[in-house]
Amino acid sequence: MEVDEPRENRMKIVLLFVTIGYSIPCYIFHLLTIYILCAHRFRHRFQYSFYTLFKIQCVLDVCFQVINAVMFRLPYSTLANKLLTDVASIRRGAVPTVGHFLYYYLFYANTFSIALVSSNRIVIMVLPKRVHEGWNRVLPYLLIALFVIPIALTWHIPIGGSFFVESEDAFTPDHNKVFGIRNSQYTFFLHTIIDTFVLIVNLIIIGFIVKNRKKGINWPEIKLFMLTVFNFACQCVRDVFQFLAYSQLCETCYATIFLVHPFMIDAATLLNPWFLLATSMAFRKSVKELLPFKYSGAKRVSVVPTI
Repeated sequence: MEVDEPRENRMKIVLLFVTIGYSIPCYIFHLLTIYILCAHRFRHRFQYSFYTLFKIQCVLDVCFQVINAVMFRLPYSTLANKLLTDVASIRRGAVPTVGHFLYYYLFYANTFSIALVSSNRIVIMVLPKRVHEGWNRVLPYLLIALFVIPIALTWHIPIGGSFFVESEDAFTPDHNKVFGIRNSQYTFFLHTIIDTFVLIVNLIIIGFIVKNRKKGINWPEIKLFMLTVFNFACQCVRDVFQFLAYSQLCETCYATIFLVHPFMIDAATLLNPWFLLATSMAFRKSVKELLPFKYSGAKRVSVVPTI
């Protein structure tokens, strides 16, 4: 076992640098996506609520990935062992507490964001037009709830405090259990509820598409719906790993779960703008207009009519 530990530590370091390698271009494209969706010159193309929600999700994705790298991936890679061992103020206290709180806050906010995007799809594609108008009226309140509700699920972390504990020759964050509250329980039950809701929404939309396939299909809307299906699939797989990790139902695959789980998080967060590029003609046109060379393709590009 002692012979294998250095090899295992080297593997952790290699995986960290591999993650950095593919994350950097994804971060850049996330920032480019946020710029395009916010820029005044492109506002006429992205004035609908789907893009507002997607823009917020991109911001949450970037923030979550940064916190995840600092709080989990870097300490687990063993590169920060000396720093965490020698500096007590980083190992416990305000630094890990704030980082741990932000991690779970962004984690929950991202989950609610996916639910809102899926709700947007059923409102636009299935429900009557008068529901669209009501959706636009309540959307600001839903966005406020998106950022407020996670506080109700994470308040115990800053009160109890967090710290780094040594595990498998590396460090992982943990927190003092206030009233016995465990984040793993919150995440499991919350994701079970959200995933069930999103599954029902997606099945209703799929049924609507199948039922109306002969009446003419709005392919741009369906393409954007496929983006939400991809998000849902990644979240479901990630939730299965989360459940197995903390329920200890499969102790023999514990190491594999912790090896694969971070990459499932990456798939669920880093790939979203690339799927928007594949599904939205308006977004592709905007990206082309930012390129340093002129695009000589077709002049006429239809704007996705998404509310």
